[in-house]
Amino acid sequence: MNKVENINNFKIIFNHDKNAKICKIDSYINNGMIYENKNNCGISHLVEHIVIDGWSKCGSSCNEYWKKKGVELNAETSQTYINYYISGLSKYLYEMLEYIISISLNPIVTKNRINKEKKAVNNELLIQSSDTKIKLY
Repeated sequence: MNKVENINNFKIIFNHDKNAKICKIDSYINNGMIYENKNNCGISHLVEHIVIDGWSKCGSSCNEYWKKKGVELNAETSQTYINYYISGLSKYLYEMLEYIISISLNPIVTKNRINKEKKAVNNELLIQSSDTKIKLY
């Protein structure tokens, strides 16, 4: 089954193979680095880090929650979007879908997570800035 649906201003693309043993779910948020300016530079990357753990069922670490089920998740920030993605066994499809929808539409954000992720993002930027092969914007 392959189809595209528009639901509440969201474009949902279904590409389903009923015989598949694994599945992958992606969410693309139209908010990337090109929308940043001098006053909010790096905010997309920070949001990416904060939101990935913004699901109530995960507790403090969604990576740890999903790792126990053999499920992988990650996120990336590009020039024009933030992408959250998760892949794992098809038996977790509906739970993985719930996770992606939840963090994409209404993530739980706490002050502790913001402070923790500020440090992580700053660390990444320091590592990148010390590598002469990587040009920072």
